[in-house]
Amino acid sequence: MLSSKDEAADAIKAVKESAEAESGKKLRVLRTDRGGKFTAVQFAEYCAGEGVRRHLTAPYSPQQNGVVERRNQTIVGMARSMMKAKSMPPEFWGRRSPRPCSS
Repeated sequence: MLSSKDEAADAIKAVKESAEAESGKKLRVLRTDRGGKFTAVQFAEYCAGEGVRRHLTAPYSPQQNGVVERRNQTIVGMARSMMKAKSMPPEFWGRRSPRPCSS
């Protein structure tokens, strides 16, 4: 879990390296919003150096953000269901005050 948004670029780098090592394939395209963490010069240079093309969402397009948010909520919901089914301890829930949903 990230404690702040400024950790996002470093987290993406780590996930990229891990996924490439596991799959044996290189990341070719990365699609992100236009948040400052992804438009920073250092992150752009990193992607260029790694040969990763960047696709940025259109500016001022909440429609594109909505699709991403719905997909994210679907994934989060599935993860929570799996954690609940396996009785995962609270420290794995990624919340400051862990409270697994009841039902």
